[in-house]
Amino acid sequence: MEDLYLLGGILGGMAVSGLIGFLIGDRSGNGLAGLLLAVVLGPLGWLIAALVLKEKPTEKRCRPVMPRREVIDEVEAWERKHSGTPLPPVPEHLRGKKIED
Repeated sequence: MEDLYLLGGILGGMAVSGLIGFLIGDRSGNGLAGLLLAVVLGPLGWLIAALVLKEKPTEKRCRPVMPRREVIDEVEAWERKHSGTPLPPVPEHLRGKKIED
């Protein structure tokens, strides 16, 4: 019976340690790595996860933002009014289309 309590304590400690390791690793997007390090190495895994699993810089994709059709219509109307030369109309097949990658 004492062996069962010992096993329960070990498994409970591994679960708590793994949860803490997951939370530490999740900061950098490596929750699974933090969990595994903590389950295998315990508090030493927390330290390794905190030092090694640094936050990754986020990549910003430069993607053109398409304004809504109403905004485009307003801009075209303003340009026609103030430029003196009419702008060519937007082709019918491009009206309301969104840019897709």
